[in-house]
Amino acid sequence: MTYVVKSHKHAHRIFNLIAPIYHLVDPLVRIWYKKASVKLDKNIPLQGKSILDVGSGTGAWGALLQQRGAEKVHGVDIAELMVRGAKRRYRGKLTFSLVDGENFDEFEDGSFDLITASYVMHGMLRNSRQKMLEEMNRLAKDAIIIHDFHGEQPAFARFLEYMENSDYINFKKTFCEEMQEIFPLIYKLSIDKSDAIYIGFKSKEKTLEESKYLIKCNK
Repeated sequence: MTYVVKSHKHAHRIFNLIAPIYHLVDPLVRIWYKKASVKLDKNIPLQGKSILDVGSGTGAWGALLQQRGAEKVHGVDIAELMVRGAKRRYRGKLTFSLVDGENFDEFEDGSFDLITASYVMHGMLRNSRQKMLEEMNRLAKDAIIIHDFHGEQPAFARFLEYMENSDYINFKKTFCEEMQEIFPLIYKLSIDKSDAIYIGFKSKEKTLEESKYLIKCNK
């Protein structure tokens, strides 16, 4: 899901408005999600992991992470109708709850192995992204995983981001730098020419086998 967080009230209104039809784009986004989840699992095995999915929307991203072996996936979203639809769609498989965009007080420190967000962060302004990253860092035992834009987006995606007035251009320029303010070790895993997975580890001792798809973001 995407929005520029000018106010949580605005985001709440917009995503409750589109919730009844948002699931219709699932077949398309699942193609992107599946490719990303396979590459992610090869670099950070998901088997047995507990995961919090921030901005879970229809639940499609979290469901694919579960299919890759995650033991527990809990999704949170700002819009009641998104949460209601996801609960109905994945009843008995995933859990979901309604959460303010920057307030995760219901969860204790280190509640989950991994914290993830897919196509959420580029829609937020930088100060809101920082608050979100700080909360994600607090909640994660091991790492956070941000699936989002990099490189060059196709024309239709650029048009949609323009219409939504998202912050995706600045996001692509500064997001690794923003993560460096919080995480001691950051990797960027390229999925294709237009999207990537940004991985922030809580420990600089963690190492991954680097390849043509995986690079360190740290300076």
